[in-house]
Amino acid sequence: MSSTYFGKGAGWIRVLLFCLILGPVARAEVTTPGPSVADDIMKLRDPFHAPDGIAAKADVVANDLERFSIGEFKLLGVITGPSRVRALVQCPNGKTYFVSEKMRIGNHKGIVRKILSDVIQVRERVPNALGQDESIDGEIRLSIGDSLGAQNSEGGR
Repeated sequence: MSSTYFGKGAGWIRVLLFCLILGPVARAEVTTPGPSVADDIMKLRDPFHAPDGIAAKADVVANDLERFSIGEFKLLGVITGPSRVRALVQCPNGKTYFVSEKMRIGNHKGIVRKILSDVIQVRERVPNALGQDESIDGEIRLSIGDSLGAQNSEGGR
């Protein structure tokens, strides 16, 4: 009979004591500390500000038609066709564009609602005092006096 510290059949007790004493030390060396809760909170976005991708997209202007106010455009003429009506407008920078109904125009997300023989009707979305979008109807009128005056001044030279 061999003499053991705990007596006969105490092999499992030795294993248990070994695990209890040396287990936490061995486990502490293997595991690495993860990110703290404070680090996780700092990674969350502010719910009161728009995400970066949305804010960047809002500032992008597609073309000159969406860069200027509708009051700055000049209606030069209206072209009627078999399927749709189009209008020729001039931007303040001198470029001319053809617009048709349901096209975007103006710097306030305006949409061409209707093209008549002497006017373009535009509905714009303008933020009110509460920050809500409000629909405002505007017009771009045909300026006959401006175009005739320009032709007469050139012809009189």
